[in-house]
Amino acid sequence: MFKPTKSKLSIFFLVLTFLPLIVMRLVVYPITFQALKDQIIKNLEGAVQKQTELITKWMEERTADAQRIANNPLVLLVMQSLAGNVERTDLLENLETIGYFDYVWKENGSKAVFIADREGIVRIASRKEIVGTNISTKDYFRSSIKGAFFTSNIIPSDVPVENESGMLETGVPTMLISSPIKDRSNSVVGTVTLRIDVSEINTMMQNIHIGKTGETYLIN
Repeated sequence: MFKPTKSKLSIFFLVLTFLPLIVMRLVVYPITFQALKDQIIKNLEGAVQKQTELITKWMEERTADAQRIANNPLVLLVMQSLAGNVERTDLLENLETIGYFDYVWKENGSKAVFIADREGIVRIASRKEIVGTNISTKDYFRSSIKGAFFTSNIIPSDVPVENESGMLETGVPTMLISSPIKDRSNSVVGTVTLRIDVSEINTMMQNIHIGKTGETYLIN
């Protein structure tokens, strides 16, 4: 009688020992895991929302930069003088002499800024070698000359652009934002295009931390 009773007690204590573990595995663990999963998803969604807001604001600021240059009265006067619509055909030369456009470019902070006439010929540019280039077949020009704003995806540059080391290189990731230049009658007389340094986007992406090992990626 003693041995069966002892065996039953042993089994009973074993059941008491492992029952909480079984309950934890079958009931508590799934609930805890789901709660943790929901919290991680919530944190990711919050990070995505924050990134979206930052990038949207940044894009709005860059578009405003292009619009501000396009609305600059001196830019319009230069475009009209080049077209022969005003008498001061030496206006551009005078402005370049005093470094006016150099100030505009530095204030903007883009990789490059160039202004084209209605035919797509670049008349003013932050880099002198761009002046005289024909951009009439480019999407950004064709869109802006019709009066619309244009924003490209992040694309490899088709012309030499400064890389992170300050060296000129083609294929550098870049973005183009273009705005129409309009006269007082609201007619489009040219376009202004900004070549944006997208490294700022990388900086913004890295400023949002998701745990110790989380990373964020921007996909178009």
